[in-house]
Amino acid sequence: MDSTRKHPFDEFFSDIQKRCLPGIWSRGLTLARTRAVRLEKDSETEILLRVKLPDRPVAQKVSFWPGDEDVFCDCDEKVEPCLHVAAAVAALRNGFAVTEENAPTKRVLRYRLAREGAALALVRTVGEERLQTSLISLLGGLTSGRVAGPPLEATQEDFAIDQIYPAESANPPSREVWLRLLPYLRTLSDSQPGGLRFEDRALEVGGPDPEYRARVTAERRGLRVELLEMGQDAATAGEKFTNGPRIAPTPAGARLVVLTSDGLTAPERAALLSPGRWFSEAESPRLVTEFLPSLEKRIPVERIGAVVPTAVDSAPMIILRMEPGADGELAVVPSIEYASLYARKDVPAESALVRRLETEYRLVPGRRANFRGAVAANFLSRIAGDASIEKRGTGAKHFQIERGLTPNFLLDGDSFTLEFKSSSGKRADPEAALSAWSRGESFVPLLEGGFAPLPYDWFESFGAQIERLLSLRKVGRGKLPPYARPELLDLSERLGSELAPGLRDLRRKLEVSSRLIDFPLPKDLRADLRDYQRTGVNWLHFLTSSGMGACLADDMGLGKTIQAISVIRGRTLVVAPKSVIHAWRSQIERFRPGLAVSVYAGADRRLVKVREGETHVTLVTYGILRQDREEFTTSEWDLAVLDEAQTIKNPRSQAAEAAHSIRARARITLSGTPVENRLSDLWSQFEFLNPGLLGTFEEFTREFADPISNGNREVTERFRKRIRPFILRRLKSEVAPELPARTEVVLVCELSPEERAVYDTVLAATRREVLAKLGEGVAPFNVLELLLRLRQASCHPALVPGQVANSSAKLDLLLESLESSISEGHRALVFSQWTSFLDLIEKKFSERDVSYLRLDGGTRNREEITSDFQSPGGPSVLLLSLKAGGVGLTLTAADHV
Repeated sequence: MDSTRKHPFDEFFSDIQKRCLPGIWSRGLTLARTRAVRLEKDSETEILLRVKLPDRPVAQKVSFWPGDEDVFCDCDEKVEPCLHVAAAVAALRNGFAVTEENAPTKRVLRYRLAREGAALALVRTVGEERLQTSLISLLGGLTSGRVAGPPLEATQEDFAIDQIYPAESANPPSREVWLRLLPYLRTLSDSQPGGLRFEDRALEVGGPDPEYRARVTAERRGLRVELLEMGQDAATAGEKFTNGPRIAPTPAGARLVVLTSDGLTAPERAALLSPGRWFSEAESPRLVTEFLPSLEKRIPVERIGAVVPTAVDSAPMIILRMEPGADGELAVVPSIEYASLYARKDVPAESALVRRLETEYRLVPGRRANFRGAVAANFLSRIAGDASIEKRGTGAKHFQIERGLTPNFLLDGDSFTLEFKSSSGKRADPEAALSAWSRGESFVPLLEGGFAPLPYDWFESFGAQIERLLSLRKVGRGKLPPYARPELLDLSERLGSELAPGLRDLRRKLEVSSRLIDFPLPKDLRADLRDYQRTGVNWLHFLTSSGMGACLADDMGLGKTIQAISVIRGRTLVVAPKSVIHAWRSQIERFRPGLAVSVYAGADRRLVKVREGETHVTLVTYGILRQDREEFTTSEWDLAVLDEAQTIKNPRSQAAEAAHSIRARARITLSGTPVENRLSDLWSQFEFLNPGLLGTFEEFTREFADPISNGNREVTERFRKRIRPFILRRLKSEVAPELPARTEVVLVCELSPEERAVYDTVLAATRREVLAKLGEGVAPFNVLELLLRLRQASCHPALVPGQVANSSAKLDLLLESLESSISEGHRALVFSQWTSFLDLIEKKFSERDVSYLRLDGGTRNREEITSDFQSPGGPSVLLLSLKAGGVGLTLTAADHV
């Protein structure tokens, strides 16, 4: 083990040694002992060494800066300290470093520059011989023994230079190659003093230097800028070579630089070369703020006896020049300017102002913009408080802005007036104010001249309702339709207006429908109405007598028809599906025998003529209404009733268009399902009841249907509030105390072994088919259709294709239950989805002598069937299909379903 000798910076090196990994330090010490570390520079500020590994062609450079306690190695190893640093520290601490005095015989590359005609060449020598092959080839030959001679020590710079400019190159380096060589030659010159020479002089390396310089001189009330080549005077003397280098003498030898034009274009050089370019006094701001700063970024500029104004730092600003335009417009020309003529250009700040003009004000510098009316007033208001904008010109004087526009809403009986006044007493047209608000404008023109800002908060709260009421007043030719009175009442209460007596009475009646004054029932009414039915009759009478349409949407079975019959008066038209026309006639004859009623049907059909004041009911189907539309829409009716009103849910259907054209003083719709699939089902029904209440279909879709379908609760509540006065819906659960008690019994049925076998077979096949469908990406809805087979199999095996059976467990249980109820005097309705199952039930009824009737889609004498079943001596059971028996039937004779 070598004894460690003290070094002036031994503490610094000891710290580095402690940070070395044990394996790295051991390898570094071994390497130092092989004399692989060469000391090239040793000073108080920097220690430079080169470490050569046996299997590497390049000696790595290790630099120590003891004063800064810093170290650097130009290798690319990830470990710190690396092997080269460890070897360098070991060599310094143990005296193993190779110096000029104790270096073994080794050769290094030497560089010199030589003239080749007017160009400058780069020559590399090894000893006394010129290198004429690649460095890698030479080192490979020396290592393998193919080339005789002492070892050659190469540096990274040697290899970099050899790659940029191979030794076998025939021509001197070009300007571009010299520029690439320059940093490596500078490193060689710094690390090996005298290692780079020109003729007999040592070279230091500088540059690159610009090929040109500019000179500014005063001339004829102006300034001349002239481009000069470097070396044209003593200040830049030196020998210039055609391929880019210039060598100038120095006290210690010479200095090499490479000249570059630094981005000057050929037109720029041509314009500035002798005699140069002359700038007048008027052009001096551009010279100072643009031309010279751009030139100085690329080449040196010197001022010879010229008084050049000094550029100053000044922020750019927006200037708006505003003048009156044609037809009362405001003409605006924007620009970006500086407070000083000699302000330095601040391109980023100018760009920011341009973007601001474009994004905030839709203006482009230098381009004229014209603003008209309220748009001009809004523009002036926006820039008024912007201190960064300088306003010039007289255009703004023509757009005086008033303050304090105050709305005044006044009730006038069942109508209203609206006024807007500014603080100075000037007025704004209400229609113009609403239009400006609808367009999103902030200002409205005043009738006496000028503009005023809209009271936006007030409009946001009440504008939509006022706009609707004004549009409805136009529909009513200057008067509000009766159905608009609830909305007028709501708006008046929100505004705190004093209500007229008529609106106060309306508020009282709308609060709770049960408080309505009892409507005197017709003297010929032969029915005892339940309490909720009496309330419904009062509600229907209140709305229809007030000129408002009413939608009675009670749950099925609560007696919508008898409630409507109770308010029939004058000439009445009832439109209903064909399947319930007979039921309407029967109920009118039963409950109001004093009414004259006719059915508009048959080949020779015609309307019955009715005298003034006479009450007569005309019954017609939707189909015939559509065919004979003109017959019904040219007549005047006192009351029009649509039963099963969801029939006209499609507003584009001919039936809906015919219904909308009916001229009636009062209108009623009846439907247990006013909304079947989507909210838009309601629009057509309300367009019949109260035309315009929900706007056009497009407006309704945009303002209500789409937002509500997307879950907008605020719009949902606003829609409910709009239709609430005109729709009455009670569920059975709400009026249960007045209805007979209902008992639900679930009968459990066990499949027989034979039925279970059929069911399991269908289940297995269905499961395979369902999985296959899902694998094909079929929608779940289509897959669910396959499950109908299982339902059929659970009802009766004979419903399954290919199966034969006389009976089923479910059919047996049905017969057993019916025989028990029939024996106790009950009558029953039996529903099925499949008419084929009704066929099987019907066959069993015939075998057991059960009295029954049947009603399905193929039944032609529907009225006769229902009438026979409803009669006191009617049969015990009525068989019905779900589709045929689900609409417009009143079957009160049965007490079992």
